[in-house]
Amino acid sequence: MFSLWKLGDYLIFGYAADQRLHQNLSRFSNYTLSQPHFAPAPVSIVSTQILPGGKDKYDAVAEIINPNDHWLVKFNYYFIVGGARTQTQTTFLLPNEDRLVGTLGLTDAQEATLILENITWTRISAHTVPNPKTWQADRLNFEVTDFGFNALQTTESPNAHAITFTFTNNSPFNYVNPKFYVGLYSQDSLVGVLPLQLPSFNSLEVKKIDLRSFVSSLSVDSVKVFPMINVYDPAVYLPPAAK
Repeated sequence: MFSLWKLGDYLIFGYAADQRLHQNLSRFSNYTLSQPHFAPAPVSIVSTQILPGGKDKYDAVAEIINPNDHWLVKFNYYFIVGGARTQTQTTFLLPNEDRLVGTLGLTDAQEATLILENITWTRISAHTVPNPKTWQADRLNFEVTDFGFNALQTTESPNAHAITFTFTNNSPFNYVNPKFYVGLYSQDSLVGVLPLQLPSFNSLEVKKIDLRSFVSSLSVDSVKVFPMINVYDPAVYLPPAAK
């Protein structure tokens, strides 16, 4: 009953407030160069590693953190692997967000270095969003339950492992084409990454996720799902249906 009340409250009041927020954010510019005293702290690269990604494939993966309370950052990134540059990709980090970025399906397993370029910052007004951490948590309230790992043995693929879990959107928000990285862990160590994209993910919806990995000798005892959803972008939401 509480979830339904919360959803109704958002449909009546929250959506209009979010639209005002998006309009306000569009007015903010990257003014850190003109006001260096208020410049945000740089993105922190916690770790970079090469992980097995399948038969004769490897994944370059880095954990990065935006340490700022009221700054959204967008940037391009690529890896240097074995002296070669991977394809440039574009992403973002929400205020205080800690998540993975990666380039998957490489053929080189040498040491990787992450490079960030074209970094732009947008300040989230404290008058509009007093506590971005709480505001974001309300919108990215996803739950993983019923995790399962099964190493399947077949003649076609000797190690086609099945990673399964139940994925629930506990937030009052509906999302369009949300993307995630699924981190695979063994004894708290990251051992693999799998991409996950859903056509939609509605409020209170429950999805059964079944992913496969062809990494040999893989052992996984838990997963962590990293949303790649810019909740300050109105395009990620499915608008409430008109009455």
